[in-house]
Amino acid sequence: MPYFITNSNADCAGWAVEKEDGEVMGCHTTKQAAIDQMVAISIAEDMPPGGERAAPDELSEGDFVRWDSSGGIARAVS
Repeated sequence: MPYFITNSNADCAGWAVEKEDGEVMGCHTTKQAAIDQMVAISIAEDMPPGGERAAPDELSEGDFVRWDSSGGIARAVS
């Protein structure tokens, strides 16, 4: 399960490291500290870090996004 960082988790006052399902792994006062934990956990579990989560209203055209499409087929719409 990938790990992510976010500054919008209600359980943390600063930056959170969370599992894909939103479970908080740690809270940090700086973004860099959260990144460090996310990378360390990801390395320990032999998986790529998930990156930073963004709320839908924070995204702009051209931003890179990814999602788990294991429950179906992901398709691009033009």
